[in-house]
Amino acid sequence: MQKNILVQPFISCNHNGKLVFCGLLLLSYLLVMSNISFSSFKDTHYLFSIQQGFYSRALVGSIIQLLVPNHYNSVLLIHAIQGFFTLMIATSFSLLGYYYWKAQKTSTSLLIALAFITAPGTIQFFARDSGRFDQIGYIVVIVALLLMFMIKRKWHWLVIVPISILLVLLHEALLLLAAPVLVAASLMMYLNNGNKINDAFKAIFLSSMTLMPATIIAIYILTILRLDYDPNVFNETFLYLDKTTNYSISKGSLMVQYRSMEDNIFHTFNAITSLSRLLNLFLAFIALLPSGIVAFYFLLHTMGGLKRKQFNYSIYNSLIKLTILMYCFAPIMLCFIGHDYPRWVAAIVTNLFILAIFAAVNRPLDQKNAQNSSYFPFSKHYLYIIIILSLVLGPISATSPPDALRRIASITLHIVKMLI
Repeated sequence: MQKNILVQPFISCNHNGKLVFCGLLLLSYLLVMSNISFSSFKDTHYLFSIQQGFYSRALVGSIIQLLVPNHYNSVLLIHAIQGFFTLMIATSFSLLGYYYWKAQKTSTSLLIALAFITAPGTIQFFARDSGRFDQIGYIVVIVALLLMFMIKRKWHWLVIVPISILLVLLHEALLLLAAPVLVAASLMMYLNNGNKINDAFKAIFLSSMTLMPATIIAIYILTILRLDYDPNVFNETFLYLDKTTNYSISKGSLMVQYRSMEDNIFHTFNAITSLSRLLNLFLAFIALLPSGIVAFYFLLHTMGGLKRKQFNYSIYNSLIKLTILMYCFAPIMLCFIGHDYPRWVAAIVTNLFILAIFAAVNRPLDQKNAQNSSYFPFSKHYLYIIIILSLVLGPISATSPPDALRRIASITLHIVKMLI
């Protein structure tokens, strides 16, 4: 493990390195400025606090009310906080892309970094979805990964356990969205460090158990601490919050505090039964697929490559790698309790990219293989197309495809109705 690579950009950097980093950072900020948006649904989340009697998704609101009790309900303050964390996630992703290019120093590595930054489900999506706690969660995860790659494997639980609990307190969904990346990163350290099947199962079990405290807390918040729905109490709470703020709040956002798991499943099922919603979800998946394929193969290569002469086919390594991939795909489990399907798929793409970059930076691949065209299954022309296509399409939203594809869906549905 080369710890010096993690801090190299801050202590030593040649002219080309500065140019690449500044270019990636500028591109990230331009993507943020051109796509950032706010909504009352997400603004309302910042009013949830323990002081107001909420427990779910209440950490951010509680801290804001504690630090600025006289201004916590100001829309300017809330949007400033949202914009700050959106710029922070853009900066973090730019640094990740730069770290990867710095470790490899190839044109292909630069194109992969650009594919990561410009993908419809990464920076562009976080800007379009500004205000959601996912941004904060991924910033926390990136900091945690930096710590994990600088300490011994046996101490990883000291990072994963408290960080995963922190993520749950931010938003319960982060237990499946972002926290699994930490476990996957810990499992990375077990690759090529054993050959017995029992050792693989032991490593998987011990790593997975680090999420158990956070899982128990999430279940407790979603069941025991979930507010019972009463129309009168709900309306009183809504009127109280609406009166104490200088912006309109969302009833739908407030309702999430009162929905049980059964209600969420029923609500999700009803939300995806319409033809227009299904078409939008399909187009969002199509928009995310090209960069997702790049991220998937990228992670496979950082774990050893695809060719038999590169890939360790021992059962031990195969079990570890399969589990790593399963943790990266953990957000798909949220499909049963939330209809933000594009958001879940975007999280998968983000997880694959982040984990692959950290693995590649800390376990740099042989330069000869990196330069070999057979090292990566896609040509540079393909990566160019992915980058341009991502910039042209723009971001997905939490529940719909990029605007261009959404217009296509609208026209298609109109034609279908005319034919019927």
